[in-house]
Amino acid sequence: MKPLREAIYTSLGKSVTPLGSALKRSGLTPNHVTIAGVTISIVASLIVMTGNLLLAGVVWFLGSAMDLVDGAMARNEKLTSPYGSFLDSTTDRISDGTMFTGLVFYFAMIGETVNAAIAAFALMAGFLTSYSRAKAESLGVHCKGGLVTRGERVFVIGIGLLFDQMIPALYILVVLSTITVGQRIVEAKQQLDKPA
Repeated sequence: MKPLREAIYTSLGKSVTPLGSALKRSGLTPNHVTIAGVTISIVASLIVMTGNLLLAGVVWFLGSAMDLVDGAMARNEKLTSPYGSFLDSTTDRISDGTMFTGLVFYFAMIGETVNAAIAAFALMAGFLTSYSRAKAESLGVHCKGGLVTRGERVFVIGIGLLFDQMIPALYILVVLSTITVGQRIVEAKQQLDKPA
């Protein structure tokens, strides 16, 4: 799974390289692109609240594309920085959080309280996936394994919105994200328990 994921990310990164170069020439930085991306993603979550899932899916993928562009731009134009990495990770959480909050609101408004709860659980599982990696890395070990990372979450959410299949998409995310958290807990334990 990991080699395939890395190959896909590398290919996508190369595909947006020309756009990143053009944005740099216009005077923009990767951080500007990051802020644009999270703003667009927040707009997508607001659209979800209105019930227009198709439009929300289009806008969601547009905002997520900016997340590819900022990373490729930073690497290819040698503009990486610790703050840029921090900002990117933080805005990813904002994008995810607002989208799932929008979904909770939408399902609650149409009276589907169970699905609203599932959306909230998907939010928690997604945040735990990211947190487990961040905490492990703060302790000096790598923890990038598991079935789904943010890239897969973004894709599943977008497809669910575009094809009006958000309920099965949420159940998929809950199951796979929960498994991923478990995998990362095991991965971290194996490394942290090794004798110094």
